[in-house]
Amino acid sequence: MRLRENLAAVRVCVASAPDRTSWVKHLPIPLRSSDRVAAHDELVDHLLKSGPDWFYVTATGSDGGRMGYASTHFRPRTPYSAADIGAFLLFDMHSSLGAWWSSHLWRASDFAEATCTSLAAWSVLPAAACSRALLEGVAAFVVEGEQLLAEWSEFKQQGVPNLGAVTAFRERFHKKLLQAQFGSRIGEHKGTRPPPVKRTNVMTLLEKFLKRGPSDVWTSYEWLCDAVHPSFGFQTAYVATQGVHNSGATFAADLARRTDKAPTKMPKVEPNVAWACSDAFIVSVDALLAEVPRMRWLIDDLGLTTGVASSALEGSVGRRVSTKISDDCPCGSGLRLGDCRHVWGTPAEPPSFFTRESAK
Repeated sequence: MRLRENLAAVRVCVASAPDRTSWVKHLPIPLRSSDRVAAHDELVDHLLKSGPDWFYVTATGSDGGRMGYASTHFRPRTPYSAADIGAFLLFDMHSSLGAWWSSHLWRASDFAEATCTSLAAWSVLPAAACSRALLEGVAAFVVEGEQLLAEWSEFKQQGVPNLGAVTAFRERFHKKLLQAQFGSRIGEHKGTRPPPVKRTNVMTLLEKFLKRGPSDVWTSYEWLCDAVHPSFGFQTAYVATQGVHNSGATFAADLARRTDKAPTKMPKVEPNVAWACSDAFIVSVDALLAEVPRMRWLIDDLGLTTGVASSALEGSVGRRVSTKISDDCPCGSGLRLGDCRHVWGTPAEPPSFFTRESAK
């Protein structure tokens, strides 16, 4: 019953979210000119070769060299201001954050569906693989999402930033988001081509996640790992009955492809792997349903505070065509936009009802 209720809640959550999104990443354009004016002219000449509609800025790299950033998507209102340049520097961070949020929600939904479908068919080992992956993904989403929220909150509380502060924040935030979104371990084993961004070990994320909540599913997680691997746990999935003979001379077991349907003359053994699937599923979905609106709020807070929301990519999460102060705030607070705290100098605090307990 609990699994069906949680799966239904996940379906409702996914149905209320977009089924596609877009993101963009600003790449630095190296410039040969060291003089500011000359670098500007060089960037303009370079961009005009690909069309006239560009918003662009020049910057100085850590090595002292000049570079440019440009976009045909960012469209602030004219005349431009320093705030618009700051918003431009955070434009791609906003779209990437939305893509990260959407991908985790879709991933969790797919694994939740597959877990329940497999358990219903008593395909216990596929269910274990899916439930384990669900738990690991939600752990990463919660832990790294909180890190991103904390990074943004610290920056936002400092008040209206200058371009130097925006640039420094962009670098810090991008580093965290890049690792969460594109970190990998592919090629690490052979060492011939290590990944450009190394992914955090999943056990590190899982340990941090399980320290946060009241439920301890370490034992269940160990059962899932043992079931997925060619170990003791997977063997138990096919054991219907087992025991020691009255004489003490033998230990025997009855195995079946479908232990749930196998007729036996004695009570069946506990389906430990199936119970572990259920435990991990419930903990994962509870955490997911609580964290999804909190991270969605982060996207809105960043977009509305910086002004990026009104110029975001069409189809990206957090895009707002209208940002009138009399509108209902899209963040879920229930307040009018003009009364909500999407302003510099305030902490990034999601509404109090976006808590982990609210999903339980």
